[in-house]
Amino acid sequence: MQKQNVKNLALGAVMTALMCVLAPISIPLDPVPITLSVFCAFLIGLVLPGHYGLLSILVYVVLAIIGLPVCANYTGGAAVVFGPTGGYIIGYFFIVLLTAMGKHTRNTWALFAAMLGGLALCYVFGTAWFMISTGNPLWISLSWCVLPFIPFDVAKGAASLALVRLLQMRGVAI
Repeated sequence: MQKQNVKNLALGAVMTALMCVLAPISIPLDPVPITLSVFCAFLIGLVLPGHYGLLSILVYVVLAIIGLPVCANYTGGAAVVFGPTGGYIIGYFFIVLLTAMGKHTRNTWALFAAMLGGLALCYVFGTAWFMISTGNPLWISLSWCVLPFIPFDVAKGAASLALVRLLQMRGVAI
């Protein structure tokens, strides 16, 4: 049991590092850029047990809050995490949690549905946060922060699931 805990902590550190490296890479759009952070959140949920995945995201968020440039466009700080689009960063917890819960099924479609459920909760939380922060109505918030990103984020979920399945088929123990 102790060996498994050490493995999960080490893998969690690697996944946090991966998030810190990939999340800042972005295609700048206003107000929300396209990043690889959702891909990483899906990957974290697929690879780690739920509580280790949540810990991995928590470490990422703390690193962002203290100012390391780990968010979109190499930004960081409390103003980013608690700013208008910060609700989507906090929403990564939902992606990780529902993805980790969904992987207990053997059905790939059920797992993918759980992943999309986490993404939907991320969108709901992030959009509500954006609306409160900016005073924008729902339709404007959805058109700026959600609708353009749905196809990209669904593709990121599919890509992360395909990557994990490929690694599993190749015998990589994750």
